[in-house]
Parts: sequence; C-alpha cells; structure tokens
Amino acid sequence: MEKTAFPPNVVVINPNGLSGGDFLPGDALVSLSMETASGQTAAQVADEKIAEAGEGFNITRSEILIDGKQAIVVDGLPAQEPSRQVFIVDNNRLYTLFFAPWVPTAAWFSELEKLYSSVISSFHVLPPMP
Repeated sequence: MEKTAFPPNVVVINPNGLSGGDFLPGDALVSLSMETASGQTAAQVADEKIAEAGEGFNITRSEILIDGKQAIVVDGLPAQEPSRQVFIVDNNRLYTLFFAPWVPTAAWFSELEKLYSSVISSFHVLPPMP
C-alpha cells in the first residue's frame, strides 16, 4: 500500500509539561495517515490488522460513524505504546487515525479523550480533486 502523509499529520498534547520519552514527542498524540485502500473496506482493514496480531491480546473492535461513513475503532493492537486506531475508507482511500498512548488509567486520560472526541467530531473527508 502506498502511504501519503500530508502536513500537519500529528497533533501532540502535553498537559503535564513532560516529555513522552523516546517514542512520543509529548504525553500523547494523534497522527493521521492516508493510503490506497486497495478495494478493502474499513472493516476488512481492521479485521486484517487484528488477525495479524494473533491470539493472546486484549483487542477490542467497535463501529462508529464519522462524517456519515462507517469507521472501525480498534484498541489493543500490539505496539510499543498502547494505542487506539480508527480506520475509515472513502473513495478507495484508507484514513488511519492513531491515538497513543491509549491508557485509560493515566491521570491525564480525560485530555486524550477530549482530543479523540474533537478529532472524531470534526473529521471530514473531502471528495477527490478532479
């Protein structure tokens, strides 16, 4: 799959004024990537990612609507940091929103939830340019 990122593709939150260490530029972030969907739906992409992870992980999958389109939310895919990934397909383009670290027990988690809600409620997919 061909990946295309377009600036700005990362939003960082830093409510505690701390560095996120080697992996994160702040306490948490959301990043956006876009690539060809190769004919797959958001559900098929999410199911493929879950299958690649294999057994033994506490992965959850749910469906939401974003901008009137089906989106799949996946929590718990194995990675360096716990994350929430949201997959949306429109016009054969796969948009992946990556929220990390997704740690519901963190003291600042309410800030990450606000970021998630803001991004989800304001995300719109524009039709392709002619």
